[in-house]
Amino acid sequence: ANPGQTLRVNFYYGTNNVGQVLAAPYQFTWTNPPSGSNLLVAVATDNLGLSATSAPVAIAINGPPLVSITSPANGSSLPVGNVTIGASATDTNGGVAQVDFYVGGNLVASSITSPYSTVLSNAALGGYSTFAVARDTFGLSATSAVVNFSVVPQGTNFADLFANRGLITGFTNFKTGTSAGASKEPGEQDHWMFN
Repeated sequence: ANPGQTLRVNFYYGTNNVGQVLAAPYQFTWTNPPSGSNLLVAVATDNLGLSATSAPVAIAINGPPLVSITSPANGSSLPVGNVTIGASATDTNGGVAQVDFYVGGNLVASSITSPYSTVLSNAALGGYSTFAVARDTFGLSATSAVVNFSVVPQGTNFADLFANRGLITGFTNFKTGTSAGASKEPGEQDHWMFN
């Protein structure tokens, strides 16, 4: 080797060596850099062991946003009617531009301001799956985990305690049951006397 010939160039992010190149052109691809602002320096070392450090170069790396469904809870059962679907979305740089809500794989709504949410109006009985897609201001996106929930008939809170009795109102509610084996508390009518 010729005296004073460059043998290698190491690239540093802070004190972390993120790359080394042993031949010209002295360039490399940095895989999985952290998002945000980063300062890089190059350190060239020659065959005599002498080295020189470059001036720092600032670069900004855009990372995808983080998004998750906050409501309803996975595996929950909700009464027939309006169901609010909420999401949490953050971004390390640039900010969240939009959160899209999907139910059953179909786009149902988009939200551009926090708190990110939508209402599934008049949700019918059945099982549902939902997820959200967040997009940052630089165009990167991320998808939340899928949340499954069920819509079930409105509960009536029937119990064998007269003070905790349930009431059925309106014309669209129904509930079947039996008073066999029921006890009688003070103030409760005889079971056979209901009108």
